[in-house]
Amino acid sequence: MVRQRGVRDAGGSVWQVPFVRAWVSLVIAAAVVTAGAIGVAGPAASTSSGELAASTRWTTKFFISDSKKPGPTVLVVAGIHGDERAPPLAASRIRRWQPSRGKLVVVPEANRPALASGTRHSPRTKHPDLNRNFPTKWRAKPRGELASALWRLTTDLTPDWVLDLHEGWGFNRRNKKTMGSSIVVVPDDRVTGRTTPMAKHLLANINSSIEQRTKHFTKIAPGPLGSFARSVTEQLGIPSFVFETTRLTQPIELRASQHERLVLTTLTRLGMKPVESKRRQE
Repeated sequence: MVRQRGVRDAGGSVWQVPFVRAWVSLVIAAAVVTAGAIGVAGPAASTSSGELAASTRWTTKFFISDSKKPGPTVLVVAGIHGDERAPPLAASRIRRWQPSRGKLVVVPEANRPALASGTRHSPRTKHPDLNRNFPTKWRAKPRGELASALWRLTTDLTPDWVLDLHEGWGFNRRNKKTMGSSIVVVPDDRVTGRTTPMAKHLLANINSSIEQRTKHFTKIAPGPLGSFARSVTEQLGIPSFVFETTRLTQPIELRASQHERLVLTTLTRLGMKPVESKRRQE
């Protein structure tokens, strides 16, 4: 007869050793299963930055918020024209957002010399309008150091979407000579299936916040030849939008908030809604 040793607990009960071992094994297995169910933390979300056109007079920063979760990469660019003040303000806030999946890459002040001088065009350069210097079907390469640096960043990233923030002097709904308060789309068979429903959703969302119909956003196409967003779609096949607000009679805070709303709505539609605790703290 084989005798089994017992283990006496605090209440005086005797537990047979084989049972104790089995019970301990069961507890350990349950702990492992529970850890798997609640999820062992994966790579933590990260933020980083880099420079475009480093060590030149065009040097400017870009910022990357990486959720470390699979998802789209969205590139947001602001400050291409130096007299448009709301886009860099909005982008300085957007760059602090942490997407719930994918990556958010932001260039808040693309054209710092023009921003410093407060002028639409870049000072002291052969091709002063940065937003006409990107590749077209007639010009294979971008013109100038800054356009080349921004184009290189875009081709290196190969983003899933590009959002370019701008301002017009008036309301497009009132005056077709201005692009203010519009969403600019680029017709292209490679992207239309994605941009058309997204633009419709964006227009409905932003216009629901504006009481006066004459100030409502419109959809226009395709944007100027050689402009950043148009070139991104026509030359790289990447969906893009230009979000244009209006300077006329509207305070900068309102315009910046409209840019933020349009970007936030896009990210949310893509399943990238920023983590609330990482949104701007002001």
